[in-house]
Amino acid sequence: MPDVLDVANFFISAAESEGEDGEGVSNLKLQKLLYFAQIASLQETRAPLFDDDFEAWDYGPVVPSVYRTFKANHGEPIRVTYGPFDHTKFTAEQYDLLNRVYRQYRQYSAYGLANMTHQPGLPWSECREHGVSVMDVEMLRQWAQTHDPVVQRAGRRHPKRVKYIPSSDGHTRLPAEFMED
Repeated sequence: MPDVLDVANFFISAAESEGEDGEGVSNLKLQKLLYFAQIASLQETRAPLFDDDFEAWDYGPVVPSVYRTFKANHGEPIRVTYGPFDHTKFTAEQYDLLNRVYRQYRQYSAYGLANMTHQPGLPWSECREHGVSVMDVEMLRQWAQTHDPVVQRAGRRHPKRVKYIPSSDGHTRLPAEFMED
């Protein structure tokens, strides 16, 4: 199982692969992508993508360790992964799920994604309403199994094969064509 920073590195690399056309991924946006990826994994496989729990912070679900890792970026895009991005930490199914989550939610701003997590009936709003601060994996699993998918499943197309490009700083970047639908 990848750890939460492996998943964070995926989203940072995906955003950076868009180059100057993309807005990048801030810590706030990263937190929401992690949340939607975890929910999607629980909906599709019943298994978590990573073991870390979320907390119900003011701007939505947050994995505190990831927040602390990237807090120096403030609201600016995170340009460098936490250590080298290692695609081999993911199964083909996990990698496909992360691609679908990113493609579906990349168009939204960090605050737009935060607003999505605040909708009534979603785990964050339920936690805030009942004074609960931790959204553990079991709570998310129970919610995920009784609600519509948060990400569209892949169609009949075969997934695109991706070549990984090592950059001069030793971090692996995803090529721009990775983002094609």
